[in-house]
Amino acid sequence: MEQKKLRIAQLGSIWETTPPPLYGGTERVVSNLTEGLVNRGHKVTLFATGDSKTRARLISITPEALYRRGISWGNALYPLMHIYNAFEMESEFDLIHIHLNMPTDFIALAFAELIKIPTVITMHFRLPDENEKESDRYMAMKKFSDLNYVSISNDQRTNKNLHYSATVYNGIDFNIYKFSQTGGKELGWIGRFSPDKGAKQAVKVAEQVEKKIILAGKLDANDKNDQKYFQEEIKPKLKNHNHCEYIGEVNDKQKSVFFGQLRCLLNPTSWREPFGLVVVEANACGTPVIAFDNGAMRELIKDGVNGFVIPAGDVAAMAKRAKEIYEMSDDDYSKFRKSSRDFAEKNFSVEKMVESYEKLYNKILKND
Repeated sequence: MEQKKLRIAQLGSIWETTPPPLYGGTERVVSNLTEGLVNRGHKVTLFATGDSKTRARLISITPEALYRRGISWGNALYPLMHIYNAFEMESEFDLIHIHLNMPTDFIALAFAELIKIPTVITMHFRLPDENEKESDRYMAMKKFSDLNYVSISNDQRTNKNLHYSATVYNGIDFNIYKFSQTGGKELGWIGRFSPDKGAKQAVKVAEQVEKKIILAGKLDANDKNDQKYFQEEIKPKLKNHNHCEYIGEVNDKQKSVFFGQLRCLLNPTSWREPFGLVVVEANACGTPVIAFDNGAMRELIKDGVNGFVIPAGDVAAMAKRAKEIYEMSDDDYSKFRKSSRDFAEKNFSVEKMVESYEKLYNKILKND
């Protein structure tokens, strides 16, 4: 029996374009979900920036990303108007899907309590746990704990107050990532240049393995802490271009080239990352990933299939695994790359993500 086509509002971001031209995992996931729902015949409205690209109906209060207009990250009035726009139109929808990311997004929780139609809330950040009971996020989520929350990994569920309706893994469009059967010779790292993303540790691994590492990612010109970290910990390593190279941010097309030239990707993060889209993107190109055991890494990586998870903070253990990958025969390494792609495609595709959300939407609407 064919499922009913739904009228769905996707409440995305106005801080970054959907999909983002470069860095922006949440906006990329929202784009993939929106387009996937359109493909399935649903009537979707995306609330995002005016320059977003979508086949859904697009509604926006700003022509471009707020941060590009010089709007402070702490500004609450633009997000308020953006969120109010969606809830004011509730009569046009069967359901509103809220994507929580920034602190200013939390006003949507209060609106969700006041409308007649159901909401789904996906959380794209590390949740406050029992040790953070005095934090504003913890108190706000406890206040509105009975809503339909979606975690993006099981490890993310550190807040025990919430009503979790489902865990839905993020999905990517594998058609835009070119698979490389042979890979390359370099190590790689990609992310934002903040201490918890582990660029410094990745360089240390490369030094121990005695291989070149290529760094790709975002250096936020407006973040003084990131700037200081880059200048003190990373820039001195770039003096030897044959050992360590920084290529800046990369777009989706460039990612296939970047990942395709790597022997493996290093992901030595020191924070409890709720998902980790770069792991899936690297695997999509066939590149195995070695990651510290933090956050959702054990849900994304199966040892020996698409990479390895090693004890958090253990640079020597990461270097040892990297050496093992370099020592593989051409045939074994080729199989490793193929299994990396197959594992990611089976578990983290757009199609699987969309199907999971579609199933959840119908379950919630039926229960109501």
